Amino acid sequence: MTQINKRKVIRYGLVFFIAIIISGITATLPIYFSVPRIVYANSVPTFLTTMTLGPISGMAYAVIISLVINNVGMGSGPVIYTLLFQILEAAITGIIWSKKGRFILRYIITVCCLTFLIKPFSYLFYYVFNYDSLKNRSIFLYIFEMYKEYLTMGWMDTILLYATGILAAYLIMRGINIITKNENKEKEQ
Repeated sequence: MTQINKRKVIRYGLVFFIAIIISGITATLPIYFSVPRIVYANSVPTFLTTMTLGPISGMAYAVIISLVINNVGMGSGPVIYTLLFQILEAAITGIIWSKKGRFILRYIITVCCLTFLIKPFSYLFYYVFNYDSLKNRSIFLYIFEMYKEYLTMGWMDTILLYATGILAAYLIMRGINIITKNENKEKEQ
């Protein structure tokens, strides 16, 4: 294995290890403490995995961690429409972060896309999986009404959640990059 491959393996291992630790902490904290949504949303590990390893890895991480947390009794059960939305979040984030450079621009685009553009999909997924209780309303009317309410009252919490989650994931990613690059330079000397 070449030096570059070892560094990548270490980097990817650190990303996965740190994501698992953060997921475990954010899953257990609400059991013992009253925490804000920013903490228990558990989005930072998925963003970290997606931003570092790409959209497919981020989507896989969202599925795996959801299955693990729900199977050990710490999740709220298998809510498929929530999982589908997390997969969509990971895909969009991974696509935006697949290019390097221009941190501020990618950060703003990601926060805005996740806050405003993909939100209607959460209503679509909810409608599809709860059709029996909503069948007296058309899908388009339901999405329109929910999104209108979201734009008047709920988007500020969501933008804060995404802005802090993506920033935290970015800072962790940069820290991992610094650690793995320094380790590589020490071995060369």
